[in-house]
Amino acid sequence: VLSHPWYEIWRGENDLATGTTFNDEGKSVWVGPEKYRQLIARMDSIPYDPMFEAKVDAIFHEDAIRFITTHPGRFLSLGCTKLAYFFTIDPNRKESANPGYWAPMLVVSMLTLLGFYRLLRDRSQRPAAVIFLAFFGYYMAGTFITLMLPRYQLYVFASVGALTGLAFYPSRSGMSSGTLQTSA
Repeated sequence: VLSHPWYEIWRGENDLATGTTFNDEGKSVWVGPEKYRQLIARMDSIPYDPMFEAKVDAIFHEDAIRFITTHPGRFLSLGCTKLAYFFTIDPNRKESANPGYWAPMLVVSMLTLLGFYRLLRDRSQRPAAVIFLAFFGYYMAGTFITLMLPRYQLYVFASVGALTGLAFYPSRSGMSSGTLQTSA
C-alpha cells in the first residue's frame, strides 16, 4: 500500500521501461532529468504543499495511461517479459549471471509450477488450489502492471513453498476425483 501507486505502475509502463529497474546495459532506471526532461519539468512546476505527492502521482497516472493506450502491444509485451523474468531471472542485473543465483531460481520455479499443476489435477484439493491460485494470480497481475523486482520472487516463492513440495509427492495414477480406485 503506497501513497503513490501510479508511480509504481509508471515504472513498469513508460516509453523507456524494460520490465525491471535495470536497462539492457545493467544501469539503474530511475526518473532522472536526462531521460525524462518533460516529466521532471511538470513535477517541478507543482507547488510544494500537502497535496504535492498526490499531484505528482497524477502526472505518473496520466503518463502511464498514455503509454498503455498508445502502445497496447508494447504494454502486453512488457507484461509478458516481467512474468518471464519473475519465473527465471532479470538478465539486466549483473548478479543474475551467477549460477548460484539463476540455477536455484529455475529449479524452484519449475518445482512450483509442477506442484501447482498437481494440485489443480487433484479434484479433492480444489479449495486449496483456489487459495493458491488467488494469491499467485493476484501477485502475477501486480507484476504484469508494475515491474519485476527480484526480492519479490523470494517473498512469493517462499509463500507457495508447499506447492514446491507437491512436485515430489508421488503421483497417484488412476485418480480422477481424489479417491483411490482399485480393481476387483
